[in-house]
Amino acid sequence: MTFYELLKNHPLEELWYILRSRHNLARKPIKAERMFLHYKAAREELLALHSQDNPTENILACDFSIETDESGVPDVWMHCNMLSPAEDGSGKMQEYAMDFVPWAELIDYKVSEKSIAKFGELVCTAELLWEIIFYGYNAKRVSDESEKLKTLVADIDSGKKETKPWNPE
Repeated sequence: MTFYELLKNHPLEELWYILRSRHNLARKPIKAERMFLHYKAAREELLALHSQDNPTENILACDFSIETDESGVPDVWMHCNMLSPAEDGSGKMQEYAMDFVPWAELIDYKVSEKSIAKFGELVCTAELLWEIIFYGYNAKRVSDESEKLKTLVADIDSGKKETKPWNPE
């Protein structure tokens, strides 16, 4: 099943139920109301980008990430990524972030059957939507942020911008 098919099959109200509860928005009604409207517009834009000509070799997948601190209490969250054929021709799939992949491509990628079997269509669809709009609530904003990042990387590579090591202390 493609992301388009999943998004089309689940009204925003169903997706919002998952997003609101999983991302702590129930106690933030003003923020939640604004976000709902942004998600509504993003869902409509994504659905409108569906095309039979979009590339389909990549797969969208969801899974849990679990980290445990020294107390033993796990920090658990859902992450969604894109699986893409390895460039070495091995047939293996490599995992990539999908943050800056154009929405016009993402909408028609298949969603991992394993993810759907494990978490269900509704949760996968909601979490994919959450991940896709991380950098903006429309395709243009995501594209603009992608261009800014490419410019920054080019500036770092050319020496125009300097990086400094991160020190958490």
